[in-house]
Amino acid sequence: MADIPCGDFNWMPELLADHPGLVYVGYDVVPALIHDNRLRHPTHDFQPLDITKDAPARADLVFSKDMLNHLDEADVWAALANMVASGADWLLVTTNRGFDNVDLEPTQPHASRHLNLEAPPYSLPEPVSGDHYLLLYRMADVARRLAERATS
Repeated sequence: MADIPCGDFNWMPELLADHPGLVYVGYDVVPALIHDNRLRHPTHDFQPLDITKDAPARADLVFSKDMLNHLDEADVWAALANMVASGADWLLVTTNRGFDNVDLEPTQPHASRHLNLEAPPYSLPEPVSGDHYLLLYRMADVARRLAERATS
């Protein structure tokens, strides 16, 4: 599993303890978080990554919780493209169903907003599973949406 962003790794140890066979790599754009996580959790792998610029290593699942809502529209598309480029089979991602999308103001650092991946301009297809907050997609479906966008 590729966890993007891994943040401070606060609750993930509990999940990993319940699934000891799971191969985990935590990624984050903040070097201090990677450094601290490596010191505190030396049995797990943490790597620096800006998902808007680079793809993570191959994993079966990309898990992305509460990240895309902090990115502007162009960076959301770039992040999704790099998640697809990772070769992962699945994407488990947070969303905010029931909201219209508005782009972030570039002058507001650390801004956030409700981000609905099923609404325009993203319009991702029906997920395999999910609720109002966490959706599971086949990465191939995300790739198809990116290809549609590129040809429209």
